Amino acid sequence: MPGEMQKNVAASIPCTTVLLRNVPVDYSQEDLIKEIDDALCSDSAWDFFHLPSEGSTGNAGYACINFIELAVAQTAIQVLNKYKFKLHPAKKKVGSVSPSHIQGLESNITHAKERCAGTGTAPMILRNGDRVELFQAVSQAVEPVAVEQESESEACQESGSVLAECSDEPPAVEPPPPP
Repeated sequence: MPGEMQKNVAASIPCTTVLLRNVPVDYSQEDLIKEIDDALCSDSAWDFFHLPSEGSTGNAGYACINFIELAVAQTAIQVLNKYKFKLHPAKKKVGSVSPSHIQGLESNITHAKERCAGTGTAPMILRNGDRVELFQAVSQAVEPVAVEQESESEACQESGSVLAECSDEPPAVEPPPPP
């Protein structure tokens, strides 16, 4: 029942960036992109995709994905939550999806530049359907619109769902405001 509640809460939040957890460590970023594109019956409905690596042991077990459209992100949450990975079915891993603490393409690019650059697998970034390297995306970055970012972030935080950042560090926990 708690997983179902998380799925319903996550699907009702206006977020375009999600974390897909429980990814089998054998997956490469390219393998996971292909499988997700197939599962969503879409070719690159995302513009930021990062499956961090854990050195020689494989990936970190989660992926950070920013979808271009809110409706596609909501569909992805429905399809990928409790998703049974196909490339390595013997692993019996089941996907879990939650909104990311960091929302939007530009914010994810900035975060990747600060935390993910040079630490293994670089994120895949698409601009107008063309793949660009992280350093190119940083130089082309547009300052995120503060009002939109704040409203998305507030909506995610007010939902009460599990939020996480696209990094190897656990998200910071803020104390509740005084009554």
